[in-house]
Amino acid sequence: DFHDNRATTPTISVRHGPTDWPLGDGPFKAGFRVVSDIPIDANVPVISTTVNGVKLETPAQNTAIVYHPATTDGEAAAFAPGGPFPVIVFGHAKRLPAPAAQLCPGAPADTKQDFRQVLGILAQLARWGFVTIAPDLSWLTTDAGSPTSRKLVLKDALAYLKGENSRAGSPFSGKLKTTSFAAMGHSFGGDAAIFLGTSGLISIDALGLIAPSAAGSEISEIAAFAPKPVLILHGTQDTSTFGAQNAPLDIFAAASATKHLVKIDGANHFGYTDGICIPGDGPATITQRNQQRIAIAYLTAFYRRYLGSVTAADDYLSSARIASIRTTSILRTAMPTSISPKTLPGPRSSMTACLPCPETTVSFPRSTRNTVSALSPGEKIIWLFR
Repeated sequence: DFHDNRATTPTISVRHGPTDWPLGDGPFKAGFRVVSDIPIDANVPVISTTVNGVKLETPAQNTAIVYHPATTDGEAAAFAPGGPFPVIVFGHAKRLPAPAAQLCPGAPADTKQDFRQVLGILAQLARWGFVTIAPDLSWLTTDAGSPTSRKLVLKDALAYLKGENSRAGSPFSGKLKTTSFAAMGHSFGGDAAIFLGTSGLISIDALGLIAPSAAGSEISEIAAFAPKPVLILHGTQDTSTFGAQNAPLDIFAAASATKHLVKIDGANHFGYTDGICIPGDGPATITQRNQQRIAIAYLTAFYRRYLGSVTAADDYLSSARIASIRTTSILRTAMPTSISPKTLPGPRSSMTACLPCPETTVSFPRSTRNTVSALSPGEKIIWLFR
């Protein structure tokens, strides 16, 4: 069963994405609105500091961008029929203001607009029927209690939309599902999403974590989110001190089911954004566009499955998509439990589960559709998409 993956959680390693990613454009258009009247929780500390000549301070009210399913693309577009729609809050990455000379040529220097730096992801989620809200977190960059403060700001954004959903005259009135929500975050924004998900402040049903960082407590905190689903994206080139390094792997290991890990070969830390690039990031070996497209595909499949109970994209999160990948390697590892020998047939070779046994790799051509319908408790599968 797809939901019961406590013993069969896949690790998906993407080497080269198919040309049809990310799942097409979806049934809707992507409309958006910028809102600037979000109340800020009184427990968020008052910030007032200057970094590299840039003033960072707590605003009177916060700003966010909201993407939603629409009848046409663009700002202030009318909501599409078919709601109410699920709502996802997004926390962006943390970076200090820096002179343009310390950035890649053409990269944005204004960190106060970083909440607009994942619009490719947010717009595509809107096209598939999700409302996303990304609040400005840039003013919290120097806050020592950043994960806790960011958690509260993400909560404030959801509370704002919940209020707007019931306010007469609001463009969001009656358009949103507000009994529960989902969270998503990149880097330190992923940390905030974890803390929000386990805080009890507001009901969070699923976590999508893009290269989440970890200062320590996030690793132990993620286990408390179980059994709700978690998707973690990790780039093999996210190796510098500016990025997450192995934190996504540590967080995934600490998480309990239900969980999915997507390893993107050649992806670095900021390649998920629309344009942020710093020379100190790990050297990506895929384009920023392709890195974002892969992230979009898996995030869309994940939220469609767990927020919408849509099974059409399950092949992104299970073994079924093996048939549409050029070459796939399967690492099947027997975990320390009592299992019976089992053979996975293939056209070139076969692999038998054993106890104990080393990881074994077997490759299949694209034309072959191999499935694993019955895994014994304790076994796991690692899908390596090449």
